[in-house]
Amino acid sequence: MGDARWLPLFVVADVTTEVVDSVLKSAASESEEDEDFENRWCLLQHPNQRTISKPSVPPADPFQSGFLNSDIQRLQDYILTGCGENGLGHDNNVYMDWLADDAFGVIDARTAQDNTILFCVREDVDAIQEAEVRLAWNKGTRSDELLTRYIEDSGDIDDQDIMFLVENLAIDKDDSEEASVADLRLDEAKQKIDDWIELEQRGGRPRWFEIRMVVENAMKNSYGISNIGPAAVLTEMKDEFDENGVMRY
Repeated sequence: MGDARWLPLFVVADVTTEVVDSVLKSAASESEEDEDFENRWCLLQHPNQRTISKPSVPPADPFQSGFLNSDIQRLQDYILTGCGENGLGHDNNVYMDWLADDAFGVIDARTAQDNTILFCVREDVDAIQEAEVRLAWNKGTRSDELLTRYIEDSGDIDDQDIMFLVENLAIDKDDSEEASVADLRLDEAKQKIDDWIELEQRGGRPRWFEIRMVVENAMKNSYGISNIGPAAVLTEMKDEFDENGVMRY
């Protein structure tokens, strides 16, 4: 995440004020127990809201959320256009005093059921990292599995799988070439894969990740995810998630 001090918090389900208060109280308690974990939640009640409490503290006044039934894409679009430096709630006289445009929390129907919250974070990642995340969560494809094996040891991949991989990766193909990928020699196919991997690892593209975590550790976890990166958390720290996919450390 960027340098923003505050995190937008949305309510997308028809939950009681007590549920919202439980999230805010937990954040305040974390801050009291450890000053390194400041309460960063800023409750956004309506799309046209202009006055914001930084941070939001309990008790919250009863309100009808203007984001009821919003999907994650709508919330992403909202903060990308309205938050960030010089955006909603930014006090130019205070360092980093703006709402993040690359991370936010979501109070949904599940929050009322199991006291968890959804944390959405944007990070620039390459296709290899995306493949690793999918594999870690048992959503990987054959291409994902072959790609990670190829990177670990290209000699461990048989010729047929090499050709499958070069056909299925998003490798730029010259339309002027009449020869198809299937006509490549094995060494040419490997070189194309190597070139693609090198190009991918030079940069990345923005991707959103969703991490569900327990309310009582939300501030600590948000700081950790900010420092480590969501892709790394979802792969290297998979053991910190329970059988329901909730981050509980």
